[in-house]
Amino acid sequence: MSSYSNNRLTSFIALCAIVVLLTFPIGAEETKEEAKKAPGPGTLAEIGQALDQARLLMDPDRRSIAESAAISLKALLEPGIPKEKRCAVHFLSGEIHFTLGDYGKAAEDFKNAGKH
Repeated sequence: MSSYSNNRLTSFIALCAIVVLLTFPIGAEETKEEAKKAPGPGTLAEIGQALDQARLLMDPDRRSIAESAAISLKALLEPGIPKEKRCAVHFLSGEIHFTLGDYGKAAEDFKNAGKH
């Protein structure tokens, strides 16, 4: 992989991380209440928001919501991934696996995100 490709991938990941950080809700208690009320996420944006909310919680709530996000992502993808959303899907999957502590799968997902 060339230096240009590495820099481009690093820049993309940094940009995605900034976007994710800017979407964090402020209060953990509010997040916990919202997570209990909300039905399972149905779109990529909703799944990402659920994961962001989960990160503000302690285990086992964090793990439970992250696992729910993983299940929702899998259900959303059963019909197939549109080409224009593959990068976002792989990146979100990597974020979910990272939150769940499955670092090998997360690395594989991030690598796949860089390919699209």
